[in-house]
Amino acid sequence: MMLGDLFAQKMRAPQSHPHARSSGVANVDEEARREVHSFDWRRTLIGSSWSGFVFAPLFAAWFALLDRRIPGSTLKAACMKALTTNVVMVLPVNAGFLVLES
Repeated sequence: MMLGDLFAQKMRAPQSHPHARSSGVANVDEEARREVHSFDWRRTLIGSSWSGFVFAPLFAAWFALLDRRIPGSTLKAACMKALTTNVVMVLPVNAGFLVLES
């Protein structure tokens, strides 16, 4: 499960009043059960599979290519690699994820 996705879904979940009184363990168990059933498992699966099967291998190959094309570890080389990545890779990768998620 992706930590960022879990955090985003927690932020969107309706929160109970902070001063509400709990009626014991049964109430806590029921809240936990509702939270698990309301969790968007499809969204989490899509994000995790995109990260594991597409994003990570693609960017590993991309940065290996960049290391051959723009050799060195100087600030200038790092800035060129970052700029090239942002111009060439970010839009197609993000667009692919959004198409897959919809």
